[in-house]
Amino acid sequence: MEHLEVEEIFGVKGLSFSNSFRSFIDSFPKNEKLKVLDLGCGYGQKSLFLASGGWAVTALDIDTQKLDILKTRAEQYDLGIDVVEGDMKALPLQDNLFDIVICLSTIHHQKLIDIENTLSEIFRILKPGGQVFFDILSINDPSCEIGEEIEPGTRVGGREGEEDVPHHYSTKKELKEILTNYSKIDISENSFAYKYNYKEYICVLFEVIAVK
Repeated sequence: MEHLEVEEIFGVKGLSFSNSFRSFIDSFPKNEKLKVLDLGCGYGQKSLFLASGGWAVTALDIDTQKLDILKTRAEQYDLGIDVVEGDMKALPLQDNLFDIVICLSTIHHQKLIDIENTLSEIFRILKPGGQVFFDILSINDPSCEIGEEIEPGTRVGGREGEEDVPHHYSTKKELKEILTNYSKIDISENSFAYKYNYKEYICVLFEVIAVK
């Protein structure tokens, strides 16, 4: 069980990065201005962190209010981030553009067909040899059997604070099947614990690295 903390980065609060995500980021050269997409960036905690390391960051989300806050933070800390409004299922971005795509705590907020479309779109915008790091809820997550099932593996009402948002719970077999376009994949199932507003939460996620 890995323990995460709520921390503030450049004025934006969020969960600390997992060991797997930190290792992924650390695996790239520090002296190259890699093009990175933070997909479903939210308030931009990860975008701000990556931009501070010198990478060319594009931050995309469908929530314009969150993007406005990210723009303010980026200007405040003089970090050049390209902020884009868009839907992850139909990215308003050109082919073969990015070296890296990250998508954390986001992709499972969809039905399976939409997850498949998102991963296809990520494949399209990655450069040959580019990599994506994403996480997705596992069927072993404690909330998997809570709420209303709207299709096999997808429920609403099971996650506190996101009762109206669909959550898809995946398996390693399913992930392998929908990542067949990628040349190499690494899938690990990890458990995390964190405290928020004095309450402890546990989640079980697959952390995935896929290479185009």
